[in-house]
Amino acid sequence: MTSMDPSPALPEKRIQAAPSSVLVVDDEPDFRELFAYYLGKMGHTVSFAENGEEALARLRRDPCDLVLLDLRMPVMDGLELIRQLRAEPALAGLKIISASALAYPEDRAATQQAGADEFIAKPIQLREFFHKLARLTGAVDGPVVPAALPASPADTAQIIQWLQVPSALWRGQ
Repeated sequence: MTSMDPSPALPEKRIQAAPSSVLVVDDEPDFRELFAYYLGKMGHTVSFAENGEEALARLRRDPCDLVLLDLRMPVMDGLELIRQLRAEPALAGLKIISASALAYPEDRAATQQAGADEFIAKPIQLREFFHKLARLTGAVDGPVVPAALPASPADTAQIIQWLQVPSALWRGQ
C-alpha cells in the first residue's frame, strides 16, 4: 500500500500515466464528466458507476486497471466498496484512488484501513491527482501534463485553457 500523505513532493518534469482503463464512481455527474475529460485527454479508457453497488457489479463483469471513487454515495458508499473489492480475489489487486471532501486525518485513515492505494481531497488539486495517477499506473515522460501546473486554485483558469475544458464542468471549483 502506498503512502497517503496529503502533500507529497511532486516532480517538476512532465508526467503521463500509462494508458489504463479507469472506472469513475461518483453520484455527482459533474465529477464524473470532469474526470472523464481529464482521463480521456491522457489516453485512458473511462467507464462510470453512480454508486458502490453499481460499480461492484460492473467490475465483476468487466474489471479495469484503476478505480477512482467518491467516499460518500447512496446505496453503497466508497469505504464499503473498497472493502468488498479487497475481499474478492479477482478484484483485490485493483488500484484504488478515493476522493472526498471529508479530508480529516480520521477520514484518510479509514480509507487506508479499508484498502485504498491513494486518497485525494475534494476539491481536487490537479497536480496531486496527476502525480498519484501516474504513480499508480506507471509514469512515463510525456507531454500530457504541463511541466509546471499552477499550485493555487486561483490559477485554475490556466489549466482550463490548456485543456480546453468546457467551463460548465468547473462549477464548484
